[in-house]
Amino acid sequence: MKNNFVKLFSFFCVFMCCALIFCGCMEKNNMGMTDDNNNASSMTDNQDNDKEVKITLPAAMFESIDAAKEEAKQILNQEGVISAETAEDGSLNIVMTKDGHKKTLEQLKKSVQDAADEMQKDGGSDSIKKVTVNEDLSEAEITVSSKEDFKASSDNFQVFALGLKMLYYRRYNGDDSAKATIKLRDEKTNEIFDTKIYPQE
Repeated sequence: MKNNFVKLFSFFCVFMCCALIFCGCMEKNNMGMTDDNNNASSMTDNQDNDKEVKITLPAAMFESIDAAKEEAKQILNQEGVISAETAEDGSLNIVMTKDGHKKTLEQLKKSVQDAADEMQKDGGSDSIKKVTVNEDLSEAEITVSSKEDFKASSDNFQVFALGLKMLYYRRYNGDDSAKATIKLRDEKTNEIFDTKIYPQE
């Protein structure tokens, strides 16, 4: 029961963090814009489609269907978002402009790197020594002082948070079936003692 609560709480914290990053990025796109953007209404339907990006965030990334609906409401009127609708299965379908999508991906990728930097700096965790993330954010490796130190710490929360941020980026990058993998390495034995895959089954 306690383990389920920790997972749920961790998911909520990370989801809210990602939501704030997304909304913040979209709000930044509002700055410096002029009335010239009103001319966009003269574009043809085909031209609009060429500049749109469609994203599907699966139901597994939300605490509930109500949470998905609330997220849709929050981002619907943000700059760069054309539409945000919740499907019957609880997934969230988002249509964005290409420019808005590009800026959002940049912001999300930065949030992953910032999280990795925070985890491995002095005082950032109890057992984590090194964090490396590959270019497309599909896989990360975390070296800890020892398997025993990691299990005795609360660092699993940070690992979980990093995994969800990586997954959030990859799904926004257009891969609806994307997963994020994190391998845990024992510094003393140099062995991989655990592999975590997100979304978790």
